[in-house]
Amino acid sequence: MIYPSQHRLLRSLLSPNLVCASIHDIPLEQLLRSGYTSIWLDVDNTLVGAHQREATLRTLNWIQQAKSLGYSVFIISNNRSQVRIDRICRQLGVDGLYRALKPFPHSLKDFAKVRKINLRRSIVVGDQLFTDVVVGNWVRAFSILVDPLDKKLSLLKTVQRELELFFLERLVGTSRKIRVRREE
Repeated sequence: MIYPSQHRLLRSLLSPNLVCASIHDIPLEQLLRSGYTSIWLDVDNTLVGAHQREATLRTLNWIQQAKSLGYSVFIISNNRSQVRIDRICRQLGVDGLYRALKPFPHSLKDFAKVRKINLRRSIVVGDQLFTDVVVGNWVRAFSILVDPLDKKLSLLKTVQRELELFFLERLVGTSRKIRVRREE
């Protein structure tokens, strides 16, 4: 049984402010007019596929558009590979964090404090509810959930995604019917 106070807490942590098919569908100009000044992006399955080494030209153009509008853009990833995250940061011309330990906000808060970034004026974008959306909501940023780039996921990621979709449906009330296929 979930008590009303627990339900409110879960809902506040697990409810993305916006759900988009991809980063390309994010209304950058509208969010800028609303006062948001920085964007924190997940890497794997948000910016690049899990098996891709570099971002696509379309993604590079989107990052450039965000920067030209005035956003500060950063990477925040749980990926363990410093080499992978550094390569993508260099390609995109942004700073970032690897091994961020999302959903825990400590790395994000420390990084933002050093750079004097107001997290309440930030946007956190990612493909996972339990990491990206939770950390964004935890620091009171504007959280955006996007569909994973790779639709074929490992068994563990498939189970996680189905659980995330269950929570979206039950707690948040979204009727999105996003399904993923397990990697064979």
